[in-house]
Amino acid sequence: MQAMKVCLLVLLASALALDAPCAQGRSIQRKLAKKPKGVVKTLKGDKGDVIDCVDIYKQPAFDHPLLQNHTLQIAPSSPKYGAPRDNAILDSLLDISWRKNGGCPEGSVPIVRNVLSDRPIIRKNMSSANQESGHQKYPQRTGFNGPTFFVFWTANGYSGTGCYDLTCPGWVLTSSQYYPGMQLQSSTYGGQQIELAMDIKRDQSTGNWWLYLGGTPIGYWPPSIYNGGALTYGADTISWGGEIYDSSGSGGFNTLTQMGSGHFATEGYTRASYVRDIIYTDPNGTPY
Repeated sequence: MQAMKVCLLVLLASALALDAPCAQGRSIQRKLAKKPKGVVKTLKGDKGDVIDCVDIYKQPAFDHPLLQNHTLQIAPSSPKYGAPRDNAILDSLLDISWRKNGGCPEGSVPIVRNVLSDRPIIRKNMSSANQESGHQKYPQRTGFNGPTFFVFWTANGYSGTGCYDLTCPGWVLTSSQYYPGMQLQSSTYGGQQIELAMDIKRDQSTGNWWLYLGGTPIGYWPPSIYNGGALTYGADTISWGGEIYDSSGSGGFNTLTQMGSGHFATEGYTRASYVRDIIYTDPNGTPY
């Protein structure tokens, strides 16, 4: 049985912002894709990941036909309500060994070298556009046995648009410190719990959907990739939780594969995975 585990936040087709910390190895054999265009420096992490520092204006996002005339937004223009910014805490949760030789130079963004894989996008019973972010354990896709931070999007209910991380044009990375695909620490049953705080907020000036990781803005979903449809101008639904995908023949659903620790929340804190402190704000910035 092959399964992926994910703790995620999903934003559907107004403007909502959300904040939710999610509690949550060794490298497996990896066949890497070719170096992307615009590389100015290549780095390697201690766990085998290869990071290409790519000119921010030559990153994959701008190969999207609807982003040919897009104006890059370096930072959000509107304030955020949610998790406070604390890079020290965030760094303690992530594998940042790739930075030990100086990190990416100014004007470039870190992009993990893709693993060549035919593993499918996890398709859900939704017919709308969405944005997703969270942590995911999917070795057949990422090349790592442990969890990684991910982003995802689709403009038409998983019918030919969208992808994970930066494996297709669309999602814009602006951070030189953090990137989709970063490896994460894992929680310990009965011990330390690893929480990853995430926020998604629509910028009132540009309409870009900014993603904050540990309170730090790292990139965004441009509204134009939704081509005038849902999520172009706002959202009306948020959801959170976990998912299991089973590729053993059940169609990916109704699997008995365990999630998280495999224990129920009735056992108490540190025994089961959880999502906490869910917050959303209306277009005026009022939190609920």
